[in-house]
Amino acid sequence: MALTLDQPDTGTAAGRPDRRTLLGLAVVLLATFMDLLDATIIGVALPRIQRDLFAGNSALQWIVAGYVLAFAVLLVVGGRLGDMYGRKTVFLAGVTGFTLASAACGLATTAQTLIAARVVQGVAAAIMIPQVLSIIRVWLPPAQRPAAYMLYGAVTSLATVLGPLAGGILVDADLFGLGWRMIFFINVPVGVLTIVAAALLLPESRDEHPLRPDVVGVLLLTGALLLLLYPLVQGHETGWPTSGFLVMAASVVAFGAFVAHERARKARGRSPLVDLALFRQRAFTGGLFLAFLLFSQVSSFFFVFVIFLQTGLGHTPLRAGLTLLWWSVGVVVAGAVAVRFAPLLGRRLLTIGAALTATGMAGMSLTLHLTGPAVSGWVVGPAMVVTALGVGAITPVLMDTVIAGVPAREAGAASGIINTMMQVGAAVGIAVVGAVFFSVLSAGAADRARPLEPALRSGVAGTELVATADQAEVTRLLHRCAQEQVDTRNSFLPPPACLDVFDRPDLVPAGTAVRVLDQVAGSVAEARAETFADAVTVAVWYQVLASLLCVPLIRLLPARPTSGGVPTR
Repeated sequence: MALTLDQPDTGTAAGRPDRRTLLGLAVVLLATFMDLLDATIIGVALPRIQRDLFAGNSALQWIVAGYVLAFAVLLVVGGRLGDMYGRKTVFLAGVTGFTLASAACGLATTAQTLIAARVVQGVAAAIMIPQVLSIIRVWLPPAQRPAAYMLYGAVTSLATVLGPLAGGILVDADLFGLGWRMIFFINVPVGVLTIVAAALLLPESRDEHPLRPDVVGVLLLTGALLLLLYPLVQGHETGWPTSGFLVMAASVVAFGAFVAHERARKARGRSPLVDLALFRQRAFTGGLFLAFLLFSQVSSFFFVFVIFLQTGLGHTPLRAGLTLLWWSVGVVVAGAVAVRFAPLLGRRLLTIGAALTATGMAGMSLTLHLTGPAVSGWVVGPAMVVTALGVGAITPVLMDTVIAGVPAREAGAASGIINTMMQVGAAVGIAVVGAVFFSVLSAGAADRARPLEPALRSGVAGTELVATADQAEVTRLLHRCAQEQVDTRNSFLPPPACLDVFDRPDLVPAGTAVRVLDQVAGSVAEARAETFADAVTVAVWYQVLASLLCVPLIRLLPARPTSGGVPTR
């Protein structure tokens, strides 16, 4: 079945969607869920992957970064492929590639093989994901789109929260003795189900006027995004070298060359990769920057808060995931309310959402300041729900507003641009908030670890195995080790200073060092929890600032949504 671009066929265009439409929507949302779950599930499995594949720190970084970079730089290309060759066809190709790459990840026997499979996964996801929003735009009539975007927002939030939770369960369960491999193999049956259902349920749609590939545009845009995103993704691990900022500066030149090429191509009457006329629409451009700020907030919050829960407080992935379920509750409730009240409140609903997000994050900072490491899910729950209510109120209205004014023939490219802006926002948010978080962490670790020195000195003297002349040096080494344990960023890797202690058997027997450190382990854990609580208390103020910056951008959007209302009930 094929659709024209201006007349969606959903059975009941003016009211409730028919059964086929609901099932088709479920299919594309299932693909979204599978992709986002895979992107967030990997973190908790890294320690086991490192152990089983003898992977170094650099390999671990690329297992994550390879996917992120491949995904982010090809989203616009993936969206345009749907416009050119059919959104259903390209969606099926993406899901098939993602499923096969997931199987390859699960079968990987070396770190290099896993990295390669993860890159292929990212490429497939970049082909698959832009089709979701473009299919919703082209297939569903205006009255049904807000509810679909609400479900899209709920699915993305739920997958983000459930990723660490599902990863912890699958790794710990060690199903069939496969351990961490199950986090990839689980995608195979889900992918097969999605392929079969999509083939049966989704209609085909493409631009009625054939588009020609813009190879030069693809190369220029891919290069520009790579120059921008690579330093952002790797900046924390590489210590933000000057070369990284120079590379990001070079991306400005590459983007300029891309814009010039696209203008020249359109002037010659040839189809561009991105129609720059889209950016003359205030709603589209303003919505892109709102999406940038929104995802910079959400991604950076989850980044630091999960580290705080698991590394700082020592929570299991299961417990951390349960704490974050408050977020999903708020997003789902707010999304349902937003769909009903968007026609009445218009862009004022977005302003309310931004205010709720800022209030919730300010409340989160205050809660953490007052409770410190004694925080629990029940304590942070109210602030998290308020924040999620704000995000949930913004997401469906924003997506509907941005996509609604886009010509159907540009739906794929526009979807790719929106998703790319989200990924850039996430990368920038994580880079900025991560820099603040780890700076506060390092500064606080020295102060929190200082009271440990007397206990370490006493422990060294009490062993009677360290020469009196060496006790001061041994105490210094052990104190450095304890300080880095307080400041640790990888709970599954021993800090370098601790390895230095064990590399000096001539100075201190290994058993003695372990025994002395065990004596202060409780104090180290308490100091680490307090230091991480201090760091996240400061870091979440970025979310408050970003929420407030959303308010003037909201003025660029139409006063009322243009999608034609909400489903009748």
